[in-house]
Amino acid sequence: MARVFWWRNLLALLAALLALVVVIRPATQSHQFTASVGQSLPASHVISSTGQVQSLRRLFRGQGGLLNFWAPWCPACRMELPDFSQHFPHATIALVTNDTVAAAAPLLNASGVDVRRAYYDTTGKVFNQYLISTLPTTLFINRHGVVVAKVIGPMTPALLDHDLFIATRSQGG
Repeated sequence: MARVFWWRNLLALLAALLALVVVIRPATQSHQFTASVGQSLPASHVISSTGQVQSLRRLFRGQGGLLNFWAPWCPACRMELPDFSQHFPHATIALVTNDTVAAAAPLLNASGVDVRRAYYDTTGKVFNQYLISTLPTTLFINRHGVVVAKVIGPMTPALLDHDLFIATRSQGG
């Protein structure tokens, strides 16, 4: 009886180890984009405020900047929107929401944000591809399309300026 019990425990342990290998191995060996510092932007598209399909890679090509994921219903997102109304002559500012133009545009206008900085992902495909689970989330992208900094949650104006400086001055690729 003790011998059968021992074999059951051994089989259960082997099954658990196999399950861990199956679960962990794809995540560690995958080249999936996780929006981590050092990763290049994947091929992904959003809709501009004029209704045009826009490649996020192309948007940052040759000029660094920030990619902010936000939503009109998010209080922290609403709080930091006026900071994006500043004039950043050497940076691309892209604010991506998974909401509609009708929901986002009035808030952008009230915050003084140029609606040309707004992009829409109403299907949620880009939010999923970038693994966005907390709003706001901001990625700072250099001119080669590489993530150089990431902020989850609201930013202070000082942090925005600092990370934007890094993104627009970064030479890495």
